[in-house]
Amino acid sequence: MTFAGSSAEGLSGPVDVCIDRPLLSLDRPFTYDLPAEMDAGVGSLVQVPFHGRTTRGWVLGPTEDRPPRMLAVKKVVSRIRFFDERQLALFRWVGERYVAPLAAVIARAVPPRVASEEVERDPPDAGAVMNGAGGPSAGSVLAGYRGGDRVLEVLYGGVGGGHGAFVARPAPDDEQTLAVDAVTACLAGGRRAIVIVPEAMPVPATASALADAFGDRAALFLGGGKRSRYRRWLEIDAGRYDVVIGTRPAVFAPLDRLGLLYLARESHPAHREDRAPYYHARDVALTRTRLEGAVCVLASVCPSAETSALELPTVAPATRRWPPVEVVRPGPAGRAPRLVKALATIRRGFVFSPLPGYGVAQVCRSCGEPAACASCGGLLRAAEGGVTCVVCGASGRCRSCEGTSFGVRRGGAEDVEAWAGRAAP
Repeated sequence: MTFAGSSAEGLSGPVDVCIDRPLLSLDRPFTYDLPAEMDAGVGSLVQVPFHGRTTRGWVLGPTEDRPPRMLAVKKVVSRIRFFDERQLALFRWVGERYVAPLAAVIARAVPPRVASEEVERDPPDAGAVMNGAGGPSAGSVLAGYRGGDRVLEVLYGGVGGGHGAFVARPAPDDEQTLAVDAVTACLAGGRRAIVIVPEAMPVPATASALADAFGDRAALFLGGGKRSRYRRWLEIDAGRYDVVIGTRPAVFAPLDRLGLLYLARESHPAHREDRAPYYHARDVALTRTRLEGAVCVLASVCPSAETSALELPTVAPATRRWPPVEVVRPGPAGRAPRLVKALATIRRGFVFSPLPGYGVAQVCRSCGEPAACASCGGLLRAAEGGVTCVVCGASGRCRSCEGTSFGVRRGGAEDVEAWAGRAAP
């Protein structure tokens, strides 16, 4: 197989190496002498001497830092270049953003190696891969959305053309069609696409729709065993696919000429990695498209608060109007001035209060001690005209003096209902 990184220029002389030890204390490049005959370069997996032992590491690039005593690289473990300079820049950003060693980031971005899968095969026909044939017609739904014409414009920009980030709020029936339209426009512009879905099993409807629409041009990078995942990763690296559909690790897929990174259901909690470096696919997608001049689309019927705070251009159905949502600093008892003003001018609204009841008992009015349940010492809550313990459910009595009168910090749902009713017309 001819891999995308295999034809990269080889290095020689002093090079920086990232040791495969995911420790922050070792999170710095180490300098080694790379012989020219090894034909290694950025992203090569090598064996190097380290503190009296032989360990593995990745070549990061040439360096002018030549220490007085410089050891030589012992061996090139694999002829595969596991990343290039652009991917390395992304890995370094992830390491800095999530305070993680570069070795840990590389381990998450690249599937575990299976040496027997690294066999020679015929290279793909790049001309056939990048033509616009073999997919559905673009813009059938996206063109009818508010802001959809701008997305199509940057996607059709082609290699070195349009880039940017958008929030897509599809109608529930349009989720799959919108993703297919965006990918089709990207391919028609001469670039490739990555689509991130939250789950592998069961296969999401968006992944199935894309696989059906693009057939052999699309790679499903969802779950699977160690061998099958590495084989698919090698095929992606070789440029055999125009479209990669996968869960959050696919955000690092080695796809060249990237034009679109589409994050489906971006508010889904599965888009956050639960192991170090604990990255979120949304943040990595935004950074990767910025580094590579591509388009990022964050799609969700109800975007997350983090995405809403970005204030990106929104793509939504032309006939649908979304109510404004604001998160503001609360005032006394939750009465934020802007919220009170809004309630006085609207016809319908929804006010959410996370605390049930009228409020929380703070202090006993009889003895002045902090309020606590006489039975279990738990928190006392005022609700429905009385005070009860939220832990054991007992009637509210002071732990110190058995008193039943308390000073209450208002702000629960009952209090919000009372003042919101007075503020609304």
